[in-house]
Amino acid sequence: MSQKEDLRIRKSRANFHRALLQLLEEKNFEDIKVIDICKVSNLNRSTFYDHFNDKYELLYSLVDYFKIELIKELEISKTISFNNYILEITNTVTNYLDKNNKVLTIINNNLLIYNMLFESIDEAIKNKIETDYDNKSTLTNDTISLFYASIISKLCVEKYKEKEKVTNELKELLENTKNPLHS
Repeated sequence: MSQKEDLRIRKSRANFHRALLQLLEEKNFEDIKVIDICKVSNLNRSTFYDHFNDKYELLYSLVDYFKIELIKELEISKTISFNNYILEITNTVTNYLDKNNKVLTIINNNLLIYNMLFESIDEAIKNKIETDYDNKSTLTNDTISLFYASIISKLCVEKYKEKEKVTNELKELLENTKNPLHS
């Protein structure tokens, strides 16, 4: 019975997530009401309130889902030079945005989603620095990861449809910047 309940809970939450994504393509978050979410998801209000306190909690749940999914994709296990790692992260993010083009629609309308993208990239870079690279600079790992996460997230969001251009611009930037890390 517990597994059945867990499956029902996951399905209900997924239906609410899909409904919110669909509604966000049509209107601003502020204009969406819980009743709209319930109508699109084909679930009733009491079910909604069994899972979420309000539409904001649903939005945060959706953002957490995307963050977990993106962090998994950003786990690049091979040992490569730091510059190549940064390029690989960029390609992974642009592919993720392609695959989840609804996410980009929301990013353009919601700073919360953009922050999720940035935090996911920052966390991945910081973890990679700590495990695979020797920081020979006076810069902290936090500063280095924040710097690259800022560039990657902004470039990917602004130009994700131009993957090759993003990669080439970042490659040129990396070639002309002193690398603080050594593999």
